[in-house]
Amino acid sequence: MSNSIFKEVTFTPQAFEKEFNLSNRRRFTKLILILESLIDSGIIITASSNWKEKVLDFIEKYENDEKDDISSLLKEIDDRQRIMSYPSHENYDNEEEWIEKISLINNKSAFDFIAGTKNKGIVQIVESIERENYKYTGAIVAKQTELFMQNMLAPILSYAEIVKVFDPYFSLIPTVGNKERFKKSLELICENLCNKHGKKNKATIEIHTSIKSMMNNFKQFVWQYTSDVPKILKYFEQKYDHTITINIWEEVKKENEWHERWIITNQCGVSIGKGSDISDWTDSTWGLLNWENIPEIEGKFNKNRNTYNFIGEINSSNVIKNQNPHNTLTYMTEKEKKVEKANQEIRIKKKLEDAENKLSKNKKIFNKNTKKWEFI
Repeated sequence: MSNSIFKEVTFTPQAFEKEFNLSNRRRFTKLILILESLIDSGIIITASSNWKEKVLDFIEKYENDEKDDISSLLKEIDDRQRIMSYPSHENYDNEEEWIEKISLINNKSAFDFIAGTKNKGIVQIVESIERENYKYTGAIVAKQTELFMQNMLAPILSYAEIVKVFDPYFSLIPTVGNKERFKKSLELICENLCNKHGKKNKATIEIHTSIKSMMNNFKQFVWQYTSDVPKILKYFEQKYDHTITINIWEEVKKENEWHERWIITNQCGVSIGKGSDISDWTDSTWGLLNWENIPEIEGKFNKNRNTYNFIGEINSSNVIKNQNPHNTLTYMTEKEKKVEKANQEIRIKKKLEDAENKLSKNKKIFNKNTKKWEFI
């Protein structure tokens, strides 16, 4: 799947053998280069639970410098939860058994490369692996069709346990013409999340959206619009066994206007130019996020910080209101703001007139003839 921005790859343990790699210095250099690239751009899938143990045994035989180079790179990949085992209780002692098993897994969903000690069939030695199969070479721009989204999401979500979708326009509320946007996107996320080459596990989906995805034509947020969303979430939870919540936010200041869209997992993050909806006619740009920037993005959507106001949460059971929005003007165009300002002035004037009328009706004078207070 070399057209993906996030690479799913695998190595036989024997690909780390000292004699094999140091017999050709170019080979060892290429191995280091690939591991360095995977820190940012990929995930290593192993066919057995004893893969790490086997690899460490091979690494221990290197001299200190080479051993440290490989160990530190593998550790950094592992620290990002990017060395994952295909769910299996089987262990393999030789490369032939390992390749046989990984070939079956590859038939379910193809790896970007399978590295071993010989070029044979789908297996390659590291110096034969093309750069595009292990390195992130930049953002991909294409029409955001269902097939394109499937190809992008599969390697990003396949071994992830948590996914957070940040899209200020994400909404499961039908739009004009009763069109249900984003529903198919959510289906794709559910299908691919923690799929593990067909050995599906439970996972968590957090969707973060803005009040502007749930406004009427007058730019008013309407809680009633959310009433049917829990039923939709319940359908997806029962079908895929994931837990799904939608968090609703409101921008606080103009300088923190929220337009960007991201998908972030416990393993990586991507930016999505078009957003998380399927669109057969619009180009979208998908790019990998810098690992160090992910906490900053997630931090903006922290209920204890004031970057955005937390308005409420929707889950498969109910709608939980935290507060009502109070910055509706933020989402209006300049023309709409002028109209709203004029309407506010009319409302204020009307209130003042009503108050004056009320006062005049209640005004009293003292009648000297009747010697009583009377209303005018």
